[in-house]
Amino acid sequence: MNANNSIPEALVVCGEAVRPQRVEFESQNPFLPEDVSPEPETPTPVHGALFLPERVEGPLPAVVILQGLGGVKPERELTYGHKLARAGFAALAVDSFGARGLAASPDFWKALRVSTWALLADAFAALRFLAGHPAVNPDAVGFIGFSWGGMASVLAAYEQVRTTFLGDSDLRFGGHVSYYGCSIPRLADPTTTGAPVLVMAGRRDANVSVPRTRQICDDLRRGGSDVDLRIFDAFHQWDGKDEELRHVDFSLAGLKMTLTRDNRMVVEPTKETITSRLSNVWQLIRNVGLGGYDIRRDAALHRQTDRLLLDFLHGMAAQGGAALPRADRVPLGVIGSAADG
Repeated sequence: MNANNSIPEALVVCGEAVRPQRVEFESQNPFLPEDVSPEPETPTPVHGALFLPERVEGPLPAVVILQGLGGVKPERELTYGHKLARAGFAALAVDSFGARGLAASPDFWKALRVSTWALLADAFAALRFLAGHPAVNPDAVGFIGFSWGGMASVLAAYEQVRTTFLGDSDLRFGGHVSYYGCSIPRLADPTTTGAPVLVMAGRRDANVSVPRTRQICDDLRRGGSDVDLRIFDAFHQWDGKDEELRHVDFSLAGLKMTLTRDNRMVVEPTKETITSRLSNVWQLIRNVGLGGYDIRRDAALHRQTDRLLLDFLHGMAAQGGAALPRADRVPLGVIGSAADG
């Protein structure tokens, strides 16, 4: 790996050697909503790790996997990709920060340099890539995001955001899953694509506002999506590898913005509009929580959320008319546990 590629040639998942297929597709690099174009003049090449089942039986359901600010991790995004493939899904883990030369940068620097709109651009570009893959059913492509990527997954469920990136295309994600996603933006227009949403958060996670997460889920329901909100007695990243508490110095639970109907990001409650990279940096500095937040693994909860994820994705596959994964439903299991692999 290097600063421009977080996808290893090989990794080990539960004692098994895995070689993901490294792929590249064209995205764009917007910083603000008004920078987005459904057909950008200057594409940004983005790479990812594609995992496919050993046996392809009919058009497959698929999943786009989007990283948190920590970037693509072998123990998280790539492990989910491999295990989802074992469960019968095509899975594409997107490397947004590596594609922009920031794989080794600190998390806060990534948040300042790569906006949510660039991550969304990569996610919708990955959707187009998978929809054009001969093994994939384009009507059954889900979107899983972790932390910063979880926030993007929820945003992608809104029709306003979908059309901003895809224009007149009928393409959409078939389902959205947020793992401990940041609770920053709400939309003035809550109309959704109609796709179901699974939101999972921890009440001990100081990087996420649980009350605001509930408001966002209510917005999604009013907009036309079925929403399954699960709040657990957990810290951030319960599916990680940290057996002991690990503290992160800054949190974003206090930052609140609204996306207006004309695609402007407005800070609550000051009503200031984000107009440039500089104003975005200023708002992050003003609203960052200096108390930080804690991370700790919870193996039992990880097994529970794995089951929730698989059940959700199987429902998405059935709704989209995809070839359902085999009946035994290989469990995702807990990271690092060969017994559950």
